Amino acid sequence: MSSQTNFTFRFRRQPLKLLYTLYNLITIPFIKLPFFILRAIFIRPRPTWSLARAVYVDLYRQVIVFVGQTGIPPQLSPDKGAESARKRFGVGFSFVEPIPEEGIVGDVKEAAQLNGIKPERRWGYWYGPGVLEEGFKKPPPGKKMFYFMHGGGFVLGSAHPSDPLALETSIPIIKHCPGANVFAMEYRLAQASPYPLANSFPAGLTDVLSGYYYLVHTLGVDPNDIIVSGSSAGGSLAVGMVLYIIRQGLHRRSGSGLSLPLPRALWLESPAVDWGMSHVTPTSSMTLFQRSDIVGPFIQPTDYCVRAVLGNLPKEEAEKNVYISPASKDLADEEVKGLFKEFPDVALTYGGSEILRDVVRTLRDRLTRDLGKERVLDLEEPDCPHVFSTLLLHDRDKESAFGKVGKWYKDL
Repeated sequence: MSSQTNFTFRFRRQPLKLLYTLYNLITIPFIKLPFFILRAIFIRPRPTWSLARAVYVDLYRQVIVFVGQTGIPPQLSPDKGAESARKRFGVGFSFVEPIPEEGIVGDVKEAAQLNGIKPERRWGYWYGPGVLEEGFKKPPPGKKMFYFMHGGGFVLGSAHPSDPLALETSIPIIKHCPGANVFAMEYRLAQASPYPLANSFPAGLTDVLSGYYYLVHTLGVDPNDIIVSGSSAGGSLAVGMVLYIIRQGLHRRSGSGLSLPLPRALWLESPAVDWGMSHVTPTSSMTLFQRSDIVGPFIQPTDYCVRAVLGNLPKEEAEKNVYISPASKDLADEEVKGLFKEFPDVALTYGGSEILRDVVRTLRDRLTRDLGKERVLDLEEPDCPHVFSTLLLHDRDKESAFGKVGKWYKDL
């Protein structure tokens, strides 16, 4: 892995932020863009890519580097978020009360105590039909919905429709899955030095558990109508949530005690499920696909996301904690064998040119070993980057990928 140079936030304060912004406004259009165009004329990351697509991916990486040097935009407050979601985007809003503390148990409770994490009141946004109608409470009985977690390495992004990480994924879901609603959870974002340490593991996991508890117990949505879903780090949270429910036996409880039945299925888009970087080798997608993906500067070279997620936990947790890295190659075979045997059906959408391709394939293989090939749908889209649902110039790929998701949805 190359030296750790990105996501240092060295220009987060003024006047350095202004100077760095001016530097980028000059160098990107007048120096870097011409270089990207010239390079793409002769050498493109994928032979099937157009010149425009190759240049677009190069420019997108520059945006990620800029964020990593100047600072991460904060999530909107619930008041501002609710108002703008309704007025500007026609998107609904709901507060989510914290899951009862009795729902956080076992090794996750131990991690929560070490990192000072407790369940908190959060909120989420409703996308799809009927979300602004007076009295909207939940999707109609028998109509499947998506419970969605956005990506962003656990440290950035939002469920609010102003953020493409949620909006641009929800649009094709709604288009290809007739009648489906999407409830996108605004979970807490982790942070680390140079910022104060906050919201480390299991803050995000706790929040998505609260959201699932809200859907099942507060709204009364039938778990068999819920498809738990997530992109990138949100996919990791989706897998971690279902793993947690199974490992703690919350789906088997009846009578007294908190219970959380399993959802009908999982849909995962480019799930980031190896934060110990065990797949980094000279011949892996993590190394070879740096130019054909957008998130190279975000995932490596940097340790910011890992430090933020771990908090006070030892570094080894990034390699061997199944809630954080269930596809890690550092997990012993006896630890992963049978890990997913009680999982519901799973569909995996990911790009054939993304740096996490090999990571997702490892997850696919482990799921298939436990569940059988007929219950794991592998939707690798050739020559596509990470979470391509949020990208421009990928419309044909989106239609292909989400058309397959729509058919899977109808057949559930």
